Amino acid sequence: MSSASKRNSPRHNLRFSVRSRDLPGFRAITCDLSQCGTQLETSGLLTEGTELVLDLEFDREELQDFSCPARVVWASEVPGDRDFRAGLVFLPEDDAKRSMLARMATVLQARSESDLDELLEEAKRLDPERARTFTRVRQQTSTGRKVRRVLPALGVLIPLQICIDGYQWDGGTRVLTVTFSDSQGAHQLQFPYCRILTDYGCVLNPGVTGLYSTPFSDAIKKLPSPSPPGGWKHYRFLMADRQPILELVSAPCRPVRES
Repeated sequence: MSSASKRNSPRHNLRFSVRSRDLPGFRAITCDLSQCGTQLETSGLLTEGTELVLDLEFDREELQDFSCPARVVWASEVPGDRDFRAGLVFLPEDDAKRSMLARMATVLQARSESDLDELLEEAKRLDPERARTFTRVRQQTSTGRKVRRVLPALGVLIPLQICIDGYQWDGGTRVLTVTFSDSQGAHQLQFPYCRILTDYGCVLNPGVTGLYSTPFSDAIKKLPSPSPPGGWKHYRFLMADRQPILELVSAPCRPVRES
């Protein structure tokens, strides 16, 4: 990966414990974290160029602990303090490590987005899928029989208890506005640059138990470049049986504020 790509990797302010036999005191605390590296707060000065194995110990259930090699690219003492700081770049040695880092980055990015979290007044907790995968029943056009297709679980599931009251798709601006209600009243979400929309039966007004969001899907791969601000997101409003009732691809959604 180029240095430019590394600089463009989103950083997330997150403090948790990191362990390694090569760290002063055998442990450190992260100051920020990205898919490409981390900044650590340590009890002693590290040496630039040192390679070590970091054991990342997350204190949240949606992220699994894992180990990854890293290299110290800079280190310094904090002025007026007894603490030290160091910047490290991850050196994943195989696809499994790269997949774990990508998973971590996706979860952190999803948690940093404010759309539904703000809309529901922070009452709904982001609850990313861990080991499960979604399944969809699709009609096989060649034989007419139904087959099950496993969709990747690399994304975020936001638990909800809502009913979709309707939606409006402006073909000119490509903004989709979804109206729904919960125990607190009626709300609206806007999905900018909506390119794909599939309604599986919203007219029946079924209960929605979750909104699944992922930046990776076959539908997104087929969309032309460049992507809109914030990139593409594939959204699925899910019923209790995890089947979608409304599916779309758009830029990151945003709440509609009352005037």
